[in-house]
Amino acid sequence: MFFSRMDNLIEIWPGELGAKLREMSIYKCHGLLNIFPANSVKFMQDLELLEVKEC
Repeated sequence: MFFSRMDNLIEIWPGELGAKLREMSIYKCHGLLNIFPANSVKFMQDLELLEVKEC
C-alpha cells in the first residue's frame, strides 16, 4: 500500500486489510497524525515494512 502527497490525510487505518498487509509506504503526507491506532498492532502482525518519509 502506498500513499503519496496527500496533505489532507490525517489517519490511515487499513481495517480488515491490515491482517494481510505486508508493506506500507507513506511519502509527503504533511497532515498525517496517525498511521493506525496503537491498540490495532495485533492486527498488523504480517506487516514487514513500514516506511514513512517527509511527513
